[in-house]
Amino acid sequence: LMVDSGNLTIPQCTNYSDIEIDLEELKKFNNVDYNFCSQYVIYSFYLEELNNHINIISPNIQDPIYIGHTRGDLTSLKGFIPEKYINLSKQVYTQNIGRDWGGFFQILSNIPNHKEITVLSHVKKSPFHSKIYTKKWVQEISIPISINKNALISKYMHENPSIGIIASKLHRDYGIGKNYLNYHKLCDILEIPLEYREINYLAGSFFIIRTSILLDFFSKLNLQLFKNDSDDSFDATLAHSAERAIFSYARSKKFKLAWI
Repeated sequence: LMVDSGNLTIPQCTNYSDIEIDLEELKKFNNVDYNFCSQYVIYSFYLEELNNHINIISPNIQDPIYIGHTRGDLTSLKGFIPEKYINLSKQVYTQNIGRDWGGFFQILSNIPNHKEITVLSHVKKSPFHSKIYTKKWVQEISIPISINKNALISKYMHENPSIGIIASKLHRDYGIGKNYLNYHKLCDILEIPLEYREINYLAGSFFIIRTSILLDFFSKLNLQLFKNDSDDSFDATLAHSAERAIFSYARSKKFKLAWI
């Protein structure tokens, strides 16, 4: 097995674990009955941008939406989300720990009855990029999620249990940079074998995942790990490690990853 000792970017596992699917293949599932197997998990540190975020990702109107935020004084999400989603949405107060992945951890811990599929996203407001760039980025990275507004992706995953994650190929990434040490520390905790640590992931936490993978992933972690993460530099936090490691973890559990 050839493994690059630096970024681990030489293909080791993705050449047989990753596939691409096209829209024509997905359209076949329009006629499949939907069994209400999905849940939406959104971390919203920036509540003022939540309404725009939901309009872009267009959640399936039949699925529950769990929205995590840090406003402990907030009694209702009214005014922060489109009216048609009010009755579907449940707010979860989260401590401001671990950025989006610390938020996801806390939201998942507060869902009483999980669905088979989780549609994961976070409200984006980057200090490093303009609003125009950020909007374009969100639209591109959330393509599989917005396709799911009619439960198309959920039905596809339900009928194909070997698929673990579906993500946008437009933001597939292979970089590690300053995250090298944190990434491998996290992989050690998660017991991901070296041959599955290839850096091949979605640069941004907007994807659709089998809930069992996510719960298993988080069961090996705790919030304290994120709390101890004092490095606030660009792309070097534990949250940035987690967005890479979740793809490695799914591959290590022999799931296929699909890119659209």
